[in-house]
Amino acid sequence: MVALADDAVVRFLLQVLVLLVTARALGFAARRIGQPSVVGELLAGLVLGPSVLGSLAPGVSEQLFPSNAVVNGPVLGLAAIGLVLIVLTAGYEVDVPLVRRLLRSTAAIPIAAFVLPLGAGAAVAWLAPDGFLGELADRPLFAAFVGLAMALSALPVIARILAEMGVLRRDIGQITMVSAMADDTVGWLVLGVLTAAAQVGGFELVDTVATVAAVVLFAAAVLVVGQRIVDRLLRASYELTEGIAGAFTITLLVALGFAAASAAAGIDALVGAFLAGVALRRSPLRRREVAHGIELLTTGFLGPLFFATAGMALDARLLASPAILGWTAVLLVVAVLAKIGGAALGATVSRLDRHSAVAIGAGLTARGALGVVIAAVALDAGVFSEIAYTALVAVALVSSAITPPLLDWALARVPDNAPETDRIQRETLLGESLLVNARRVLLPTRGGPHSRLAARIVDLSLDAEAGVTVLSVQPDGVAAADRVVDEVSELFGLRRVDRVVRAGTSPARVVADESRFGYDLLCLGASEDVQTPAELSDQLGQLLVATSLPVLLVRSARDAGEGLVFRRILTAATGTRDGRAAEEVAFVLSTRTGAEVDIVHVISRADRMLHAVWSGRADQHSTARTLLSRSVALAGRFGSVATGYTRVGSSAHEQLLEAAEERRADTIVIGCQIASIGGKPFLGHGVEYLLERATQTLIIVCYPG
Repeated sequence: MVALADDAVVRFLLQVLVLLVTARALGFAARRIGQPSVVGELLAGLVLGPSVLGSLAPGVSEQLFPSNAVVNGPVLGLAAIGLVLIVLTAGYEVDVPLVRRLLRSTAAIPIAAFVLPLGAGAAVAWLAPDGFLGELADRPLFAAFVGLAMALSALPVIARILAEMGVLRRDIGQITMVSAMADDTVGWLVLGVLTAAAQVGGFELVDTVATVAAVVLFAAAVLVVGQRIVDRLLRASYELTEGIAGAFTITLLVALGFAAASAAAGIDALVGAFLAGVALRRSPLRRREVAHGIELLTTGFLGPLFFATAGMALDARLLASPAILGWTAVLLVVAVLAKIGGAALGATVSRLDRHSAVAIGAGLTARGALGVVIAAVALDAGVFSEIAYTALVAVALVSSAITPPLLDWALARVPDNAPETDRIQRETLLGESLLVNARRVLLPTRGGPHSRLAARIVDLSLDAEAGVTVLSVQPDGVAAADRVVDEVSELFGLRRVDRVVRAGTSPARVVADESRFGYDLLCLGASEDVQTPAELSDQLGQLLVATSLPVLLVRSARDAGEGLVFRRILTAATGTRDGRAAEEVAFVLSTRTGAEVDIVHVISRADRMLHAVWSGRADQHSTARTLLSRSVALAGRFGSVATGYTRVGSSAHEQLLEAAEERRADTIVIGCQIASIGGKPFLGHGVEYLLERATQTLIIVCYPG
């Protein structure tokens, strides 16, 4: 057992404490002045390294960070894990469907923004003094590493800058992000080739071709076989553990395992870490909470340790040499101009205006964390000397620091685009919608008409990239369940559908177990014979009580076949969370089907009723007017046509049903919370009333209590 009083342990804890406090403090200070936190974290290493502490207090520096690899090994080990997680999060930022969609019209931008800086950086490196080369590098390999450092962009830094400036969802922001994703994906694969070449001392035709083939095959294996492994491991974590702790552990193991496999294959370990992030992002079992936890661990602890230790390898005193400072300035100018010029060239080919082209190039200028990573890899491989490392890290720092003001200057000259503004507002609303924002939906079915109607509603409402799992549990065997799943799955057309079949006598238990595997929404068709609350099926009741997911409960007393048409939808303005979710479902359905929407607010207070009768102005109640005006405005932002009404009555749901009859609505959408009373679900007396009496299609948005 390690004794905490041991000198080595105390030194390790003190090193971590000093590095973390300094890195986080300077990172926070950098953010306060509009700079990425990585700038402050690297400066922390500069302060604690030979540049400042080593010069001002060499004795303290030697005591705290002695020049002994054995003593400093534990801290460097933590920093290495931090580096793996930094690259993992970069891979997690790669949205493959988005890249595929936008590259159809703007592919020239990432190509030019990668190739031009790559060539320009390599050309400058070819002319750099011999002192920039590491002990194990030849000139072509050194030039290739410098060119790659110039070509990559810091995707996490760019995403943060664009988000903070409010342009992430604009066309410029999306194209910038996609270009960075595409360039970084290619760049990490190129890094694998270069590090393999560094191991054999340079480029040899046969070895280089073999390395390229190995990198491509490894990437393909990760995204095919590795993807299945990731999915199965995540599923096992949900089966064996509660909450997200198991999935969090699996995510870390996948990152470290893929990195180790990449290194064992003779490719840089960071290539494996990056591909692990891509595979985890693509998994249908991914959870936002896990990604958020990894990001917190990285940005709050391990990432700052890596950047601080990377900064300690910097010796800023080298920049006192006019020659070295001059070459660093040349590299910086080339890095900025080549990236902006490449993006502008690609944007011109893609027929974008020149101001947008400059803005995209400015956004891609930040090298940030990944520029430091490339420099650190090259230094460890013996390709960069300490001089080159210092110069390239300085370029990464300064390019990240100038990106926000440069981008702000360029954006000020981009003309306003009203359709783009409307699109962003609508996407923001849709992104907050319970139904549209769901990425994975679970639809249990026995093949009945209500679950078929639920399938139609889900297919109409979900984003095109969202997936649905159709699950059937049949007591008489898998063959019957398989037939049901196939029939319901056909209703989704081209949407990605996972088919799951089970044999068993407790469907509620099977569905509840399956719902733990990273789903966002549970969609249920109510029993066909519901007449009174007591006649909700036992299995449906058990599931409503057991689930922790929002539920979309669908029931129709009419024909629920494929020919059902939505013409008029009625919903209620209540001002509650579940009521707002119900409104959004109504508005999304209206937008997708062309149905009109009636929004009703019921005033049920007796004194308000008497006042309404006496004054004849029931529709002038201020609360009702405010709620309705907000709901109607929200409907318009969703692209729906809606009309607001106020009704007065002692029972809100009786009034809703009367309004539906008067307006000839074919669908009613309401919200509720699920309460458990004696182990049975209670959705509220009003919902029970509608379940008993309504002849319209009922869509009930249920939140777990």
